[in-house]
Amino acid sequence: YRAAKTILPSGVSLIEAARIAAQNSTTLKEATIEKAIALFMETRAASGRRARTLENYRWTLGKLRPYNTILVRELDQSIMLEIYKSAKEVETRDNIRRGINTFLKWCMANGYTNHNPIAAIPKMKMDARVPQIYSPEDVRKLFAEAQETEPALIPFLAISFFAGVRTGSIAKLRREHIHFEDGYIYMPAELNRMRTSYNAPINKTLSAWLKAYPPAKNIAPLQTRRMHIRMKGIYTRSGVKRIKNGGRHSFASYLLAQTNNAPATAMAIGHFRGETETLFNHYRRLTDAKTANKYFSILP
Repeated sequence: YRAAKTILPSGVSLIEAARIAAQNSTTLKEATIEKAIALFMETRAASGRRARTLENYRWTLGKLRPYNTILVRELDQSIMLEIYKSAKEVETRDNIRRGINTFLKWCMANGYTNHNPIAAIPKMKMDARVPQIYSPEDVRKLFAEAQETEPALIPFLAISFFAGVRTGSIAKLRREHIHFEDGYIYMPAELNRMRTSYNAPINKTLSAWLKAYPPAKNIAPLQTRRMHIRMKGIYTRSGVKRIKNGGRHSFASYLLAQTNNAPATAMAIGHFRGETETLFNHYRRLTDAKTANKYFSILP
């Protein structure tokens, strides 16, 4: 060790020297960052990744754009740290780390490098975030405003608030997926972010709203941008602050409080794969049964 240290340049560790030696002793394919990213994106698209996933990869790997002209094998930990620290939010840093880590593992598997400099950067610890939910009063205001000004959008709102379906999935939902007689909305895997099919139960509250305001052929009757603008108007005019995934979080929280049944709540919102405990820890204590009863008493 001491003899090896005497022949190393100042500031170069034995680990770094070993890495360089291994890299030089292995025949690697030459690819710039720009070329490797293009190939990576092609393979991800060809493997059936969804548009949103591909967009997330584009955003994450865009952080490597200043280094587009260097070879993949020339990436080192100092570059990774610079990119990592450029993000202020902990969650953003971990999203960047996850995306680049996936890309570099792919590069290693395809012979463009034999090291992954971001793998040594530990995932940052975060306290569990408590989801925000809407109060029954705020939900009542939203639906009153929608009844007055945007009745065609009520089925979209109702499925969000009283079935807990993700808005991205509702945007692709069609009337044929709603089975009134059998009491459920069929959510096929291709509409679900988790890529699993499930049946979202139609409870009495949701049934009342969908019967009073029958959905059109497409549950989202407008194009995405127009839907966003019109929905934003409902929130603005009703004076209710919009919460990301607020409809889903509210439904799950109030259903868990009302039933005290985590497995049933998990099934109702399409959670599987051992997520019942996660759901229980995520949504418990956000509200109580009395408030939940008020929530599910919001009717046309």
